[in-house]
This record gives sequence, C-alpha cells and structure tokens, in this order.
Amino acid sequence: MPHKDPIKRREYARQYIQKNKEEHNTRNKNWRDKNKEYGSEYQKEYRKKNAEIIKIKKRDYVLRKAYGLSTEKYNEIFEKQNGKCAICNKHQKELSRPLNVDHCHNTNKIRDLLCDRCNLTVGYVENCNIDVILQYINKHRKDVN
Repeated sequence: MPHKDPIKRREYARQYIQKNKEEHNTRNKNWRDKNKEYGSEYQKEYRKKNAEIIKIKKRDYVLRKAYGLSTEKYNEIFEKQNGKCAICNKHQKELSRPLNVDHCHNTNKIRDLLCDRCNLTVGYVENCNIDVILQYINKHRKDVN
C-alpha cells in the first residue's frame, strides 16, 4: 500500500476491497476454512473478555428490533417507574432478570415495564374472559373458607 498515513491507508484498503469484493470474499473464506480453530478460539476469547459489552449490545438490539425502543427510552420508562414492576411494584433488584417491555400485540404500543410473572399473567388474561376467571377463583375461595 502506498500510504504511510494510517487514515489514507485505511481509505485505500476500503476502496480496494470495494472494487475487488469477490476476490476479497473468496480469499477471506479460504483463510477461514483453513484456520477454523484459530477463528473459534479467537471468538471464545473475545466473548469471554467482552461478555458485558456483548450482553448490553444484544439487549439494545432486541429492544430496537422487537419494540422499536432505544435503550435511552427504556431507561426513561424505568426511571419513571422507579425501577419497579408497574403491577406488583417489585424492584428490579429483587428480580433475577430485567423488567420486560409490556406492549399491546395488536398495536405494538408500549404500555409499561413488568416483571416476568406479571408480564405472563397480563398475556394470559388479555386473551381470556377475566370475569369467568374471577368467578372461578371466588367459587373455590368460598369452598376453602
């Protein structure tokens, strides 16, 4: 490469790769095929060193992909709820997993953040006749007393 300046060298390399994409991809694929052990060892080491960063990036990706929600907006909702589930008021510190984004499955509108238990309950109850469920519970509650 003709450039000593790292910025110009990087730009030259980027342009070269763009012009010779097929050759570049073939060369990389051949190298990966010959060096599978190096690649997998490198990946294991990278994941071990950067576990926390990977976890955060994965969470960011899932929030954005599933709900169209940025991490900043999630944190805003989290702060507004004082870090607690919107239904049972359990604080995040009492839970083993982060609060879930509760949303309407028809409109995709975000409602609040819920713990696993409350989120599952809302999901079940949302599609059922709540009056029938309450009658059933009350009927059996009377039998016990």
